[in-house]
Amino acid sequence: MSLALPPDQVYAAATKVITAGLPVLCEKPLGMNAEQVRSLQTQASELVTAMDFLFAEVDQFQELKYLIDSRQLAIFDTSMCCG
Repeated sequence: MSLALPPDQVYAAATKVITAGLPVLCEKPLGMNAEQVRSLQTQASELVTAMDFLFAEVDQFQELKYLIDSRQLAIFDTSMCCG
C-alpha cells in the first residue's frame, strides 16, 4: 500500500495498513514526532516497508545539480585513479 498523505494523517493510516498485514510505502514524513515513528517501526517489524524521500525536491540538491550541470562543480570517481 502506498501512502501519500498530509503529515498529520500518515500515522493513523499507516497503523491501519500495518494492522491489516500489508506492506507499506510511506511518503515523508513518517510521523509527526519520534514517538510515532518508533511506534510504526515496532508495528511493522515483520513487514516489507519503505519510505520515499525525493532528494531532488530539496533546494540544496537542486542547487547542487545546477552547479554540476553548469560545470562549476565536478564530481570525481576516485576509484578510477586511486583504486
